[in-house]
Amino acid sequence: MPRYETHLLQPNSMFITPILSSDKLMLLPAKRLLTSDDIATLKRWQIEAVEVAGRRLTEAEAAQVLQAAAAQHVLTRAAYGKVNDYEKKRCFGFYIDTEVSIRSLAETIVTGLRVEPEKIKGMVRRLVEEIRRSRDVYLSIIHNDYGKGEHLYFHILNNMILCLTIGVSMNLKQDELINLGLGAFFADVGMLKVPKHVRDKTRELTDADLNLIRKHPLEGEKILNKWITDYEDSVIRMTVEHHENVDGSGYPYGKSSHEIHDHAKILALADVYNAMTKKRAYREGKAGVSVMKDLILMKDKKFDAVSLKTFLGVMSVFPVGTFVKLSNGSYALVVKPSAGDPLRPSVKVMFSETYARLEQPVLIDLRGEGSTPDAVKIVGPVDASVLPKVDVVEEL
Repeated sequence: MPRYETHLLQPNSMFITPILSSDKLMLLPAKRLLTSDDIATLKRWQIEAVEVAGRRLTEAEAAQVLQAAAAQHVLTRAAYGKVNDYEKKRCFGFYIDTEVSIRSLAETIVTGLRVEPEKIKGMVRRLVEEIRRSRDVYLSIIHNDYGKGEHLYFHILNNMILCLTIGVSMNLKQDELINLGLGAFFADVGMLKVPKHVRDKTRELTDADLNLIRKHPLEGEKILNKWITDYEDSVIRMTVEHHENVDGSGYPYGKSSHEIHDHAKILALADVYNAMTKKRAYREGKAGVSVMKDLILMKDKKFDAVSLKTFLGVMSVFPVGTFVKLSNGSYALVVKPSAGDPLRPSVKVMFSETYARLEQPVLIDLRGEGSTPDAVKIVGPVDASVLPKVDVVEEL
């Protein structure tokens, strides 16, 4: 493997494979532009030389990589370009930057290289802090459909957000939250072993495609078993068991309820919810409220009652960002779930019964409405396309 003396490295270099230390620890991911700060950091760490398996890209090739990344960044950010609230912009910036980190880490890990565990744990810790600070903003963000080119990394990130949101609401200890986030990250890294043309299928998956996909928990297990001392057993079990069903009909081992780790049960719900709410080339995504109804029907088949109750308590039957019609004829946006009462979240009344935009929106906590006949309640969800266009995140 080619070896480069650190003091001879040149800024603005880019290699097709990761930059490694002499003991094969990843220092910088593949196709990452090497900066003067990076070189200074390597020297500060007293790393005298690095190893790189792949060739150095030409200036033209490096420019193409940077242009493609910048274009994707611009397209994704454009969805929130008109958001005026600083905190919401900050959250969205963190969201897409984290997706980039997940992409880099996952693509490195699946090649068989070891990534320092603290790199991934640090990402999870920051995500926990973000959820504690701005949970409802992130719950809104995950309901948007990003990652049209490669949705896998956004799916992993959305699963991490949802699992950690549930974990925080359950008052899990910090180390349990870290392991929950790690399990959500590693669970679909094995999907990178599935051929990309199957992952990005533009038509409904065939039985052969599904058989390939059903192997990804075992591929993830193989990856983690190489560094088994780096991670807790719960992380490995989440990776392997997140597609097991409580009635024993899942895969890869056909485990039933008492055999499945509690964290894997949480991820199973998050995974199905995130998948069903997203549009794919061969099907439309479902509204969050419709998916919630589907999940409830799967109780005691795919999901156990305790995990489902916790999930509903966090998300509510009407997830954050859903438009609903109220019993008084007005239309409102769900802005916050109600712990312990999934049918009565807090809403922001925005439109009259004639779809006219209210000059002054009204916030209502539906739990405070009581159960009298004239109490305001949700009649049902509304397709946002029938209402005047609004920026959902801006309104939260």
